[in-house]
Amino acid sequence: MAAAREAVPKMAARIAEMEQSFDMWYKAEMRGIAMWRDANPGNELRLPSTARHTFWLITEIERLSTEKAGSPEGPAPDTKNGHDGGIG
Repeated sequence: MAAAREAVPKMAARIAEMEQSFDMWYKAEMRGIAMWRDANPGNELRLPSTARHTFWLITEIERLSTEKAGSPEGPAPDTKNGHDGGIG
C-alpha cells in the first residue's frame, strides 16, 4: 500500500510531463499546418498527411536556404544549432 502511495506523485509528474510535451508538439504542428495552408490556397479545410507536411516543410527550408545563400549577405551561420543553417 505504501509503495502505491509513493508511486502516485511520480505518475502524476510523468503525466504532466507527457501532457506538456504533447501540447508543445500540437502547437508546433498547428503552426506548420497554418503555413502550409497559406502556401496552398484552396486547402483551408484540408489537413496534409504527416508525410506530405514534413516533405513540404523540408522543401521550404531548402528553398529558403538556397535563396538566403544567394543573397548579398550570404548564408549566416546558425550558431543556435551549431551548423550553417542547412537541414543536414
